[in-house]
Amino acid sequence: LFRSGGQVFAVEAGVVQEILPATPPTRIPGAPAAVRGLVNVRGTLVTVVDAAEAIGLPSGLAPGSGTVILVERRSRPVGLAVDEVLDLVTVPTNSLDDRAHFKSRIADGRTSAT
Repeated sequence: LFRSGGQVFAVEAGVVQEILPATPPTRIPGAPAAVRGLVNVRGTLVTVVDAAEAIGLPSGLAPGSGTVILVERRSRPVGLAVDEVLDLVTVPTNSLDDRAHFKSRIADGRTSAT
C-alpha cells in the first residue's frame, strides 16, 4: 500500500522490485508532466513517474521528495514516485475498487507507467 495524491493505492507485490529513497531525477525534455525524469539505479537508467499525476490527481511531491517504488512494467524497471509507502498487506481481490478507467488511460498511451 502507498499514499499518493492524498489517496491510498495498492500495487501487486509481485511486480515490486524494491523501495528506494527519492533522489532528484534528471528531467527529460518534452516528456509528459507525470514523468519526473530519469534516475540511475546501480547503473540502470530508470524512468520515474509521479504516480498521482499519472492518474490525474494533483501531486504535492517536491522534486527528490517522497519514496520511489521500483516496479517492472513490460520487462523494464519503472519508478513510481509516491508520497509514502504504508505497508505490505494481503488484500482480498473482491475488496478492491475497480479502476478500469485508470487501466484504459494506461493502455491507450496517455501515461507511461502503473
